[in-house]
Amino acid sequence: MHRAGLLSADTMRQVVLMIDLIGVLLQRLNLILSHPLLVIGSSSVTIGTVVFLIGWSSLLWFLTAFFEKWLTAKLSKVDAFSDTLKRQLLVVTRWTVRVIGVLWILDLSNVDITAVQVVAYADSFLNIPFVHIGKTQITLWSVIYVLSLWLVLIVATNRLQKWCATKLLVHSGIEFGARHAISVIVKYVMVSIGFVVILQSAGIDLSALTVLAGAVGLGLSFGLQNITSNLVSGLIVLIERPIKVGDRIEVAGITGDVKNIALRATTICTNDNIEIIVPNSEFISGNVINWSHSSRDVRVSLPVGVSYSSDPEAVYGLLLDVASQHDGVLQDPPATVIFKAFGDSSLDFVLRVSTKTHVTSPAILQSELNFAIFKKFKQNGIEFPFPQRDLHVRSVVDLDGLLKSDKGQNKAADTSTV
Repeated sequence: MHRAGLLSADTMRQVVLMIDLIGVLLQRLNLILSHPLLVIGSSSVTIGTVVFLIGWSSLLWFLTAFFEKWLTAKLSKVDAFSDTLKRQLLVVTRWTVRVIGVLWILDLSNVDITAVQVVAYADSFLNIPFVHIGKTQITLWSVIYVLSLWLVLIVATNRLQKWCATKLLVHSGIEFGARHAISVIVKYVMVSIGFVVILQSAGIDLSALTVLAGAVGLGLSFGLQNITSNLVSGLIVLIERPIKVGDRIEVAGITGDVKNIALRATTICTNDNIEIIVPNSEFISGNVINWSHSSRDVRVSLPVGVSYSSDPEAVYGLLLDVASQHDGVLQDPPATVIFKAFGDSSLDFVLRVSTKTHVTSPAILQSELNFAIFKKFKQNGIEFPFPQRDLHVRSVVDLDGLLKSDKGQNKAADTSTV
């Protein structure tokens, strides 16, 4: 009898055969994985190397996504950065981590290539010229260099514009609209100077761009006339300041507040919170109503009609009382009441008030005053008239004769029908 826990001879042979089979499969797998696919430098890239690179690259992409999610959560708590800047930082961080990770994985693999060699290969590829402008050779590296510095320049000048308008010029006593115009001009001056510096640092001969400038000038004279007109109009608006940020304006049938003034167009926000982009040429070639150009005080007129039985002096006093009791109505200049006309059915008055708090919403002030006027008039017995018409009958017609003749005609028509 066999003791409990000991295997039989047949079971042992099966276990040995299974182990031998696993060993053979592992040897076959090793041969497959060590099969060379291509040769890089002094080393050959095998299937195993490819599997190794794919596995580590997948892990790198997963870790990069996790790190990007963590960084997004951290950046969402930073109010100093705009959403655009946050997205740009995420893109730069993502690709920086991926490039560093790929170079590290290559160092871990058995491929005879180092990070220095990869950089050298990339440098040689990026420095291949593909465009010649005069004596200047434009390479892919120069394009990447110019675009990268241009992106940095745009971000930096946007930050500079915001800093000038909200911090540098705050204590200068200049109103916000003027500060915004100054900051915009400073921004575009810095962008122009910076762009020239970037081109020169990239080794691009600016004299070789004269032909391109001539072509651009020809395009401006034909197909880009509207864009040129808007750009020039934007400069005039920023310098002369017929409108400024915060003004309440009406142009081309659009009424709203000026939110932003750029070189090409101006952003206007209506009372419905709809932002409309208006080309700057509209402010130069058309008529513009600026409700707050020299002052934020806006006058609102309310027509009021009362019945002929009302006392005009009492109506005059009640309207002034309503205006003086409303918080949104300015005491200086004072409210005025005008007895405008004797209407067909009413005595027509106009209540004129000035406001500074309801510049963007005069209709709300008018509605609130109408409610107060109705309540005040009802308490004091002032009636609102209904339209009345007097009918004068100049001649009386013999209705009985007409009715009898009409009945006789109907009977004759019925007899002829039968």
